[in-house]
Amino acid sequence: MVLVHGVLGGVGSLAAQLAHWAGATVIATVRRTADLDRVDPAVVAHAVALDTGAPAAAIRSYAPRGVDRIIEVALSDNADLDNAVAANNR
Repeated sequence: MVLVHGVLGGVGSLAAQLAHWAGATVIATVRRTADLDRVDPAVVAHAVALDTGAPAAAIRSYAPRGVDRIIEVALSDNADLDNAVAANNR
C-alpha cells in the first residue's frame, strides 16, 4: 500500500498514477472534505481528507498494518501523520 499526500496536485497526481500502474493499492489525501469528489477512483482506492477529525484512523482503517510507502509533498506538515500510519520497518 502506498500513501500519496496531495493527490490533487501535480506531484501527488503523477505519483498516484505511477504507483497504480505499478500495481500498488493507493491511499491518497486531500486537504478538504469538499475535495474528495475530485479524486480519480480509477487510480485511488481510498481517499482521506486531512480536515477530518482523525485522518490517521481513517488511513489505518484501509491499511491496518500501516502503509508500505509514503509519497510526501509537505513533510513538516505531515510528519506526525506519516509516523502514525507507516508500517513497522518501512
